[in-house]
Amino acid sequence: MASSSFLDSDLGVVKIRALASARRFIARWKADGLHITLPAGVTGEEFLHVFNEWKPRLLSIKPKEELQYHIGFRYETEDWSVEIIADPLTPPHNVMTKLLSDGEADRFAILVTPGADLGTVGAKKLISRIIKDLAAASASRRLLPLAREEACRLGLEHRVKAFKVGRGIKRMGCCSASGEISLSCTLMMLPRALRIATITHELAHLTHFDHSPEFYGLWDSYLGHSHIIDTEQRAKIKLPLFQ
Repeated sequence: MASSSFLDSDLGVVKIRALASARRFIARWKADGLHITLPAGVTGEEFLHVFNEWKPRLLSIKPKEELQYHIGFRYETEDWSVEIIADPLTPPHNVMTKLLSDGEADRFAILVTPGADLGTVGAKKLISRIIKDLAAASASRRLLPLAREEACRLGLEHRVKAFKVGRGIKRMGCCSASGEISLSCTLMMLPRALRIATITHELAHLTHFDHSPEFYGLWDSYLGHSHIIDTEQRAKIKLPLFQ
């Protein structure tokens, strides 16, 4: 099994390296994702058996980055943004939202009292939920049409039973055996190219309901380039959500 990398829906980027000197599987979390070293000669089937067995433990020790909200905080993509603004008219201990524009882009503001303490766990959870709600408000208007556009481009529109908006964070998309595709509203927090990568990933599952080499080959053909490019770019993005 050669050195490679892939994107796991729960663990993120997983980088694999086969070494002739390795005598056992070794997994370490690093800044750019999970690194797994394995003995040379290990087959893909053998790797997946160990990987799936280890996955719950690897997920439990996955490092968590501390997210800090503050007045002036801003997060944006090409057609969606949210920022935290101090508003004297917002009552103490209250949080309000405002749509600033909805033309070429949906621009939202979260209004808080000047001097509000946004560092508490409660405040972080509240703001994170609001950000997710705002993303969901835009997803139906912007994400689902993009998904339908990609399905038509690939001639798959008749194989998709339905597109719907989900709210997952770790899992950005899901394709059921019946052809129903769910896309997380958090995709609004990613660049358009990475939204397309997720959409085409799920569309490839209409043909290959697994993560076999054939699946990745089909996904790459839908993208027009290697999925690894998008995988590595996605790993560098920190979503503005408190988990």
